[in-house]
Amino acid sequence: MRLYVFVMTCFLSFGSLCSKAQVAAPRSFEVASVRKVPKDRSGQTTTAPFDSGRFAVTNATLEYLIQLAYGVNDLQITHKPGWLGAQQYDIVARCPQGRRLNYEEMKPLIQHLLEERFTLTFHRKPESVREFVLRLAANGAHLVSSKGGGAGASIMGNRIEAHAVTMPQFAAILWTPLGRPVEDETHLEGQYDISIKFASLHGIISDQDQLPSFFQVVQDELGLKLVPQKVPLQMFVIDHVESDPIVD
Repeated sequence: MRLYVFVMTCFLSFGSLCSKAQVAAPRSFEVASVRKVPKDRSGQTTTAPFDSGRFAVTNATLEYLIQLAYGVNDLQITHKPGWLGAQQYDIVARCPQGRRLNYEEMKPLIQHLLEERFTLTFHRKPESVREFVLRLAANGAHLVSSKGGGAGASIMGNRIEAHAVTMPQFAAILWTPLGRPVEDETHLEGQYDISIKFASLHGIISDQDQLPSFFQVVQDELGLKLVPQKVPLQMFVIDHVESDPIVD
């Protein structure tokens, strides 16, 4: 199972990094270096903080970059070539005048970079998909309020650790283990620290089978429930993309 923990961490953290600048955000980077990572040097993906005046990622696949730039999940990306989630890239790009941009301000710049360097073209297409809605269980939520600190999350096999997350952010985290969109309808405010461990979701027989199911854990330990339903979802359909980027 592919886990995009760093994507989630970036999404969760952008709210605390908002720029106070009132001028219009730029549409492209001042300068950018895009390099293909040799197969014998591939490794874990890392992303620099967005408020550093630059965009820097190491060992990032183009699938990761598309999710980051367009705010989509890997489930939404279709017509993707086999290398999209395998070939990795190093990117370092400088914001104009070194401006410290938050995540939302940075997205158009990353989009422009992908469309220019990878000649990425795509279109959107609505499709009816099964998703889950996160709601309060009958006896109400059993959640631990966060004492503060930076928001973040990690997904490690059959365990989720999340710190200082809101309910919409927690719903977004649940996309990865469930493989389906999750919408928050709890109407809960505030930030929470969440730690859950559950049985395998993928039919793998192991000692994990002694653990309660994912849905049972969410209901019994968190006081929440996941309700399935079908909804329209905007798919990100790739029309064209090149694996060899145009060099600077």
